[in-house]
Amino acid sequence: MGFLRLLKYIFLGENEKQYDKYLLEQRFELFKFLYFLRWKNEVPLVEKFAKYYKGCTKFFYKAVDYSRISVYIYLLLILFFYIIFISPRKNLPFYVSLIAPLVALTLSITFKFFFIRRTKIKFSVSLLIDALVIIIFYIDGEPERMIRTVSDLETAYLPTVTEKIRQLQDSYSDQKPQDKKKTLEDRYGDLFREKLVLNSLEEAATYAETYIPSRLRSKDAATDAWFKNSMGQVAASIRDKKKWVLTPKQDTYDILITNITVTLICIVNGNWDALERTDVVKGARSQTAPSFLSLLLRIFRTLVVAILPLSGLIVFLLTPMANALTGTTRDIFAILVSLWFGITILRSIDKDFDAKFSILNDLRSFLP
Repeated sequence: MGFLRLLKYIFLGENEKQYDKYLLEQRFELFKFLYFLRWKNEVPLVEKFAKYYKGCTKFFYKAVDYSRISVYIYLLLILFFYIIFISPRKNLPFYVSLIAPLVALTLSITFKFFFIRRTKIKFSVSLLIDALVIIIFYIDGEPERMIRTVSDLETAYLPTVTEKIRQLQDSYSDQKPQDKKKTLEDRYGDLFREKLVLNSLEEAATYAETYIPSRLRSKDAATDAWFKNSMGQVAASIRDKKKWVLTPKQDTYDILITNITVTLICIVNGNWDALERTDVVKGARSQTAPSFLSLLLRIFRTLVVAILPLSGLIVFLLTPMANALTGTTRDIFAILVSLWFGITILRSIDKDFDAKFSILNDLRSFLP
């Protein structure tokens, strides 16, 4: 059994799965505690909340699996290219072997993103709920705020709060993984709570705007467009809360927590029509979260443009006609296609690349 467990940890990412499960369970328990502190009552519909958190656990398990599988696909493709194309041929230039890891990496990353996105669509409501709970966790879970809230409690609630804290401590000590992680403050620095709240707001808006409409297809274009627009208004309302976080007043976070809590209850209760909506302003859609298909298309187009000359050279070098090229000519072609590949990738990553390149051309005028 020890050997099988070791194989699970190495090949199936069992340790990573257990850590993700632990984080989700602790987050849910802390959410229930923070809810009681604020509202002096138990979380309503707690069974439904628990069901959605099981969905989150399934998503993170599958995400770990797909990440591991993508690595294995990459290694298998490298091995396949080496055995079939590279090993049987002698004296191949070094740059010929570069195409194998490039193609393998592209295919493995495409596999990972495709299946993780499909799983996000499947568990989109669960992930939306978790993103909203994280916002409450970062705001109400701040130590000073919790101390202030507990000190303001009436005496009648103190025994219940004490018991809940004890249960939370027991859960923490029983399930805490052995891995030591950096604290949030170490990782993100100043204003880390505000930064993480902003990230969670964007994540929640993306689930509402992109993944939930993809999950609920009506097989009717007009209805699909209407529903996508409706959820886009929900996403716009969520994104509007970023302004509250960026320029808060004294009571901003209390109002924000109330708003997020109402949104959570509506979602868990299935009351989607009651969700707060804001009209979507043209051009106001988040620039940090482009649609997956447009992103994938841009990556694919860039890779095709970058790899095509390199692939053509590799194929040519594997044919008998390659013997007609001298070593110097062949090296010049290799340098040119390598430069083409590098410049194409840089132009895709850095939008100011053309301007920087023109500056380099202007600098030549100062050379003797």
